[in-house]
Amino acid sequence: MLPFKSSRSQPQDRDRDGLEQLHERIAANKQTVSAALATLERLVYTDEGQDMLAAIKRERVAYVDSFTKVDKLLQDGERNAAAQLLTSETLPASRPCRGM
Repeated sequence: MLPFKSSRSQPQDRDRDGLEQLHERIAANKQTVSAALATLERLVYTDEGQDMLAAIKRERVAYVDSFTKVDKLLQDGERNAAAQLLTSETLPASRPCRGM
């Protein structure tokens, strides 16, 4: 045993720090997309444009809801369930948001 405290962080501390940074980036991305959608709401004036914007917003809600479920499963240590949900629901929900 060392007579002093090691300056190196423990692996779980680094993982926790990385996860916090990831969640901060996700929150920032959500704010960026929300701001962009708010701008579009002000600019879009045709019925067709309004319909397209409504579809984008619906697709985004489905993707974010699924993504949030995956994150919760991972936080709860349910890696297999998270991977299954990611492939069966989250990735397919992301396709319309990416224009695929």
